[in-house]
Amino acid sequence: MEFKIEQSVLKEELGFLQGVLERKETIPILSNILCESIGE
Repeated sequence: MEFKIEQSVLKEELGFLQGVLERKETIPILSNILCESIGE
């Protein structure tokens, strides 16, 4: 699946995850989240 999103929007949303993920984690952040598309 391919999708486009403004960098500022993605950065803001991923910022919410900083408090949830461990700082020592070596797994890339995108392997730990689900991206859903709502609408077109």
